[in-house]
Amino acid sequence: MIITGAVVFALAMLLARGQSVWFDEGYSILLAKHSVSELLALTAVDAHPPLYYLLLKMWGELFGFSEFALRSMSALFAAGTVTLALTLARKLFGTRVALIALPFVVIAPFILRYGYEIRMYSLVGFLGVAGTYALITARQTEKLRWWVVYAVVVALGMYTLYMSIVIWLAHAVWLVWMSVRSKQPLLQWRWPLAFIGAIILFTPYVPTFIDQMAHSVLSGVGSEVTLTSLINVTTLFLLFTPEQNVGGWLSLGIIMLFILLIPLLAQGWRQTKRTAYHPYIVLLLLLAGLPMFVFALLSLPPREPLFLPRYMAHVAVWVYMSMGVLAAYVLIDAKKTKQALLVVIITLSVLASGVVVLAQRGNYVFDRLYKPPGQLIAADLNGSSGAGCNDQTTIAIDGPQEYIELLYYFERCDTRFVASYDPEFRGGFAPLHSSKKRITSSAELSSQYVIVMHWEDAVNMTMDDRYELIETRDYGKYRVNIYQLR
Repeated sequence: MIITGAVVFALAMLLARGQSVWFDEGYSILLAKHSVSELLALTAVDAHPPLYYLLLKMWGELFGFSEFALRSMSALFAAGTVTLALTLARKLFGTRVALIALPFVVIAPFILRYGYEIRMYSLVGFLGVAGTYALITARQTEKLRWWVVYAVVVALGMYTLYMSIVIWLAHAVWLVWMSVRSKQPLLQWRWPLAFIGAIILFTPYVPTFIDQMAHSVLSGVGSEVTLTSLINVTTLFLLFTPEQNVGGWLSLGIIMLFILLIPLLAQGWRQTKRTAYHPYIVLLLLLAGLPMFVFALLSLPPREPLFLPRYMAHVAVWVYMSMGVLAAYVLIDAKKTKQALLVVIITLSVLASGVVVLAQRGNYVFDRLYKPPGQLIAADLNGSSGAGCNDQTTIAIDGPQEYIELLYYFERCDTRFVASYDPEFRGGFAPLHSSKKRITSSAELSSQYVIVMHWEDAVNMTMDDRYELIETRDYGKYRVNIYQLR
């Protein structure tokens, strides 16, 4: 299993090569470079709790703030997630089932994509698996220390990402079902004490959580969970391709795959109903399916829609694991083994093609439909005479969002951001509040060269007559104008 984790780490880091940071990652890095007190103050006015950012800060100070170093922490948690998930599968279902399920979680496009993201998703995925392992062990052994471990992990999950609650809700539903199924008297239920313990551990942060909920800083790019959303998540999990980019022939192929796959998975489900493993299959399916239902409820009008496919990143391991475990039971016990083997091979081939698509697409930002070009812009400009970082050049990034996204590549330069207003001390722009790096017009500049970077045609700053445009370059949805003092 350790070798499997090493493979996942290597795959994630290999896929990360050449991938530029985008806004969310740039924000993570920006926070990690603040002092602890400043970091806590900034996360208190944002949408997420602080644990991941604190760990990223410690990691960066230990290993440096290079992209490789920062992404390696996420890749390490992704490797831990897969390793522990397969260890749990072996504990619950036996070695044969775990080995058959192994490729389903190793060549899983969604796990690998967020396995190198400089965000909290792979950490939450790891905590979700660790919590599940502690829960199962606590129920099997009835030892108090495992319930304590479970309570601590649940609290850590909430200190990392509020959306981790979907995992704990799935656990709670399963525990209720198991307690009722075994006809255990209500007063003998011990597991609620673990949740009470987790709530107590999270209590110090409750006032901040309430304030964050009362002053929503959601990005506005969330959506309701619709049939289209479900199809989109499915195609992303299988092929790392959004629904709107799946053409007719590919759609037909996926439909045919499901026509073959669903009956076999249903057969695997029926076979497990006759075994002692059935309750754990139910737990897997709850972990894989309940989160989407919760997101659907949370996104119903009149609430502001909040669902984004990446919020399924910490759930992904359970989706792939469920597929793998059910496929294993079909392969082991099915009468039509050859047919089952063919479907499994086709499914794994689809997942492998999804990894290939991921390698080509990289960290494509589906919210704004572009691939971050920060590395390319920096390499290009630094290779141009008079256009790189030097004492004669100022880089003006037009807009606070673009500034946070690109700053990582130009933080050693004289880099400013253009905004007609002082960003509010709340949300993703809070680190720029009252910043001395803000300018409102070119009149505040006097460098020999000024490089203006802006998003498509969203230009807020017009250069004054002292400067002449000498070159324009396009990098996807970014445009770079190079000006020289007359």
